[in-house]
Amino acid sequence: MVVKSDANKILTICFEGFFVGKGNCKCWEYLKEFIWKRAFRLLILSRSMMRTLPKEYGLSAFAFLVHYALISEIIYYCLLCDYMPLNQVQRTLLMFTKFFLLVSTGLAVLLVALPAYADEAKNLTEVMRPFDQKDLLGFSTWLKKTQGTDPQQVFTLKSGVLRCGDEDMGYLATRDAFKDYHLQIEYRWGRKNPNDKNVRNSGLLLHGTGPDGSQNGVWKTSIECQLAQGCEGDLILIKGKTKEGTPFPGSLSSNTVVGEDGKTRWQAEGKKTPSLGKQFWWSKHQAFFKELIDTRGSNDVASPLGEWTKVECVCKGSRITIKINGITVNECYDANPAAGQILLQSEGHEIFFRNMEVRPLVLVPKEGASK
Repeated sequence: MVVKSDANKILTICFEGFFVGKGNCKCWEYLKEFIWKRAFRLLILSRSMMRTLPKEYGLSAFAFLVHYALISEIIYYCLLCDYMPLNQVQRTLLMFTKFFLLVSTGLAVLLVALPAYADEAKNLTEVMRPFDQKDLLGFSTWLKKTQGTDPQQVFTLKSGVLRCGDEDMGYLATRDAFKDYHLQIEYRWGRKNPNDKNVRNSGLLLHGTGPDGSQNGVWKTSIECQLAQGCEGDLILIKGKTKEGTPFPGSLSSNTVVGEDGKTRWQAEGKKTPSLGKQFWWSKHQAFFKELIDTRGSNDVASPLGEWTKVECVCKGSRITIKINGITVNECYDANPAAGQILLQSEGHEIFFRNMEVRPLVLVPKEGASK
C-alpha cells in the first residue's frame, strides 16, 4: 500500500506540472525525496518479501520494483519536456537514478532467490505458533521427487493439525532461521503402509542450513531429533553442503556410556564422545532392539500408538537438550550448525503434528559438557 500511494502521489504532481503548469519546483523536490528516501527501502522490502512469501510468489518483490521503475520513467520524460526545463546537474542526477534503479532491480531479483541461512538466524522475543495460521506461508517445501513444489499435497494444514504424508520423502521448513529457542510440538502416527516391515520413521531436523536437498537430494545440513519408533530422542548429525557446494564442516558431541550391545547412549556423567558419523542413542534405548513395525522398546517414554507424544528441543548456543513427554532423554553440545531453520520430516510414513510452539529461552543452560 505504501508503494501504491507514493507512486500515485508522484504521478499526480507530475501530471499537474505537465498539463496544468503548477510549477516544476514542487515536482522536483518531491522527486528528490522519492529518489533518496524510497529507493533503498525497496531492497529491504524485497528481502522481507523473500522471507515471508512462498518461493512461487517471490517475484512479487520484483513486480514492486518494476512498478517504481516505470513511474520513474514517466517522471523522467515529463521533467525533460519543454514545459519543465532541467539544468545539467538535475539531468545528471536523473540519469544516475535510472542506472541505480536498474541495478537495484537486479539485486532485488537475486535477494528474492536467496534462502535463509543460519548466519541470518534471529533471537525470538515472543512465542511463535505457526499452526495457528490458516495456511503454510510461513514454511517452504522440499521433496525428493518434486523439489520445491508439492503437487501431491504431502504437507497440509487443517484446523491446526499438520499432515506429513507418505507420498514422498522430504521436509517442511520454517522460512525463518532461529537460534537460542525452545521448540515444543506433539506428533501422532497416521495410517499404516501394508508393505512396511520396519518401524515408522520421521524426525525433527534442527538448525537446518545450506541448500535444500544438499544431502543425497533429500535432506539438508541439520541435526535430527529422531522420532522413529523405539528411537525417539536419538540425535543424528546430517551433513549436507554449503551454498558454495563444499561439504559442510558439521560437528556434534555428547556424553555417553557403552551398553551391553556395544552401542553408545547418552548419560550426563558419561565420557565426551564426538559424533564421527555416530547416531547418539537416547539414554534408555533398548539393547538389541529389533526395529520392526509398531514395536516399542522396553523403556520407551513415547506415548502408545494412536496417542499424541510431546517433544521438546531446547537449543542454547551449541547445546541441544531433548525431552519426550517431559522426560530428558538426550543431550548434545559442540553442535555445528548451532542455528538455522526447523524442519518437519516426511520419511515415508504418515505422521501428524500439532501444537507447535517456538519460544524464547527463559533458563539458560551452561555451555560445555553436561554436569
